[in-house]
Amino acid sequence: MTQHSSPVPPLPGTGAAEPRADASPLPASWTPAGPPPPSFRPLPPNPPEAPPPSPQYRQELTAAHVTPQFSAPAAFDGAFGAWEQHPPLAPPPRQGDVRLWLAAMGTAFVAALCLVLCAVMTAATLRGGTVHASGKPHRDVRYADSWFHTAGAIPVDVADHPFYALPAPGAVACEIPEFNAATVAGWEEFTEVIGPCLNAMWLSPLEELGLRPQEPHYVILDEIPAELRDESEEEGVTLAYYLEHELSITILVPNVRKLLRYPGMDDKRIWFALVAHEYGHHLQGETGLLDAAYTLQLDAKSTRQELQLGRQIELQAECLAGTGVAAIAGHDHADVAFVNRNFNEGTGDSDTHGSADNRVHWFNAGATAETMAACNTFAAEDRLVR
Repeated sequence: MTQHSSPVPPLPGTGAAEPRADASPLPASWTPAGPPPPSFRPLPPNPPEAPPPSPQYRQELTAAHVTPQFSAPAAFDGAFGAWEQHPPLAPPPRQGDVRLWLAAMGTAFVAALCLVLCAVMTAATLRGGTVHASGKPHRDVRYADSWFHTAGAIPVDVADHPFYALPAPGAVACEIPEFNAATVAGWEEFTEVIGPCLNAMWLSPLEELGLRPQEPHYVILDEIPAELRDESEEEGVTLAYYLEHELSITILVPNVRKLLRYPGMDDKRIWFALVAHEYGHHLQGETGLLDAAYTLQLDAKSTRQELQLGRQIELQAECLAGTGVAAIAGHDHADVAFVNRNFNEGTGDSDTHGSADNRVHWFNAGATAETMAACNTFAAEDRLVR
């Protein structure tokens, strides 16, 4: 189960910010047991200068929900319907024997013909006739537009993926509502409005790639999961995370409340960016980039390489968050700058989510992108993914 989280907005007066605990509890080191982590940000001013805790990848039942499934035609009640019961007949005259034999032979011929036709239809279906798949490609592969007919799989390359050729989304009409970020009800209302906006922004382009993307759903918790209760405010707390297998974006309201006491943190644009970052992980999952990157992490030859791959995942999600913020109709450069200033600038460097400068860079890259190649962190220079 891949879990990702988004970086939390910068807190005034703090010298460093921590990464999010994307998938599960945030251990002191990466253990390749799953995908990326949630969002961390140090709360109190002047946090200790200990290295930020690395989020943990956690993958359970990897992409179990995306294996293509074909639905069989509905079964008939019987080959020729239900037979009616008739009372026994009197013994027929001799010529009736001939009619009975002819009728029996005719019935056998019809049955044999139906059997042949069924076999032909089945063969046509297996060859990819007109029956379409009800699922979508496994996350380790991508398919052409007619994948459900030919099933021609191609391994996913994180640095060379058709997703990068897509144009940046056009303006999406979305009235981001004011809401009470300190309450579960407020977040439920907020995600109910912005969720469809993000779907409208991203899902149609994925369908153009021949994919069958699914919408994520939102989980709003008023209690911190047991595995995250040991987080300290000095090191950072998880605000949100993405679970790939469950297609869910989870918001942890108790940790959100801890940030609301800081100036500017009640702005709806900041919280839209938080959700847009997690939605970026959803896009990575739907395109196969997330699992492909995770596989590379499992094969990493060193901790340094493993951490860099994790930063590439997180910085790409941050880039997609920038695209999301900029694509809202009515948002301009000032809105992008406000979010980036409060979300990334001066929030400290992280081994798992990248330096503050690089988070600023990738958020801006996404906001000004013409194509999604602007968010290709896997083909970027090393200095931009530190």
